Amino acid sequence: MKSFKPFQKYKMIKLIPAFITLLFVLSCNKKQNQTENIILEGRIENSKGGTVFVEDHEGLKKSIELDTSGYFIDTLKLQESTYYIKYNRFSVQLYLNNNCKIKLAADANNFSKTLKLNGDYTDANTYFARKEVIKSDIHDERKVIYGLKEEDFLKFVDSVDNELQNIFERVTSLPKKYRELENNSIDNYVQNLINDYPYYHPRVIKDSTYVTSVYFNQHIIDNKFDNVKDYFYSDDYFNSSFTEVMRKSSELLRNGHALNQRFAELDFISSVKNDTIRENLLYRFAEMGLSVLKSNKKEFFEKYLKLSNDDNYKEKIGEVYKSATRLYPGNYSPNFENYLNYNGGSTSLDDLKGKYVYIDIWATWCGPCMIQIPYLKEFESKYENCNIEFVSISIDNVSDYNKWNKMIAEKEMKGIQLLSDNDFNSQFILDYQVQNQGIPYFILLDPKSKIIMAPAPRPSQKEELANLFDGLNL
Repeated sequence: MKSFKPFQKYKMIKLIPAFITLLFVLSCNKKQNQTENIILEGRIENSKGGTVFVEDHEGLKKSIELDTSGYFIDTLKLQESTYYIKYNRFSVQLYLNNNCKIKLAADANNFSKTLKLNGDYTDANTYFARKEVIKSDIHDERKVIYGLKEEDFLKFVDSVDNELQNIFERVTSLPKKYRELENNSIDNYVQNLINDYPYYHPRVIKDSTYVTSVYFNQHIIDNKFDNVKDYFYSDDYFNSSFTEVMRKSSELLRNGHALNQRFAELDFISSVKNDTIRENLLYRFAEMGLSVLKSNKKEFFEKYLKLSNDDNYKEKIGEVYKSATRLYPGNYSPNFENYLNYNGGSTSLDDLKGKYVYIDIWATWCGPCMIQIPYLKEFESKYENCNIEFVSISIDNVSDYNKWNKMIAEKEMKGIQLLSDNDFNSQFILDYQVQNQGIPYFILLDPKSKIIMAPAPRPSQKEELANLFDGLNL
């Protein structure tokens, strides 16, 4: 939070409805336990198109396309539950009952700070939106927060807990079972803040020898992977499960119990006792592993098949494996066509044939991407007169065209600068499974558009990337 004051009585800033421009109008009946139609309609100003997603943690993902004016409408068959409404990088959890009619209006330039709700369940959904803004502001100030001393940090976390509980206590429309789940979700979020402190505090204060006190450690509670309802309901429990898997698997790797991090993750997950959570984690980490592994994909896939007992998940991972093998070196690259070019007009991958192509997939909002820019400019200068094109593809939403354009100018970015046609959901981005790995993501292609390496070394990996380039006789 820009005006965050964790040192002043550890009192959270009161978030008021003035931050809101998004309008949801809900009109719902109260039938229970059946699937009915939910109409989702709205307009997102300054969006220039794009996609709204409706998702849950059980694999539901419905997309609704916006027209060029930002208008969209769709009828969804959904059961009573909470769902995540996602646009660009903004996500909000909402409670939807049967036969809801939802109308929203937003400005894409300030989407996350926009919410006003009317109709049934207004208080519940307003709470969910305010919770997301609080969490986002805390994330933005995490360096300040995780720089606090232990006692101050625990006081701050207690103030966060009190703030969320106070807001939630005013909610009256949410059914009892969802109230219980949401109370657990608040507890999980607060616990996650505490559990992360031993990992982040030493980094913030730049003291790798720092160890939390016995008193602080009494506040740490490990995820037991035993609550299926919380796992599928709460982002906080869900995300803490992922974090716990990665941390525990890193310990296995350090102790020499696995081939690499991806294999270690499957090994650890196989020890989770709850069948439902174990199978879902195996599926999700197998999907991610097949996307990021540069070698041993077949062994990894076979290991997953031995560990999983869920035929549905196995079938899905089989498709992921097929897609991953299409990205092997020597195969033709997936294609992109008519991406907007910073210098005017549009560019397709076919336009670049005849030269080696080093592609950087990035976005203006991506911190790690910014780190790579100076290194990338060094390589662009070094190989300026060689048979290689440096292509940067932004996955910013088309509504952020001006932001993209401005950053290229301000940072004096070189090479061919392109804007993808549908952010993370552009087919080229999906084909490379970038959504499972994150950005920045680098690709190296030969003059026939065949894959040399994906992902390729980052520019900050100077020696590795230089050796790769020099071996190509550019």
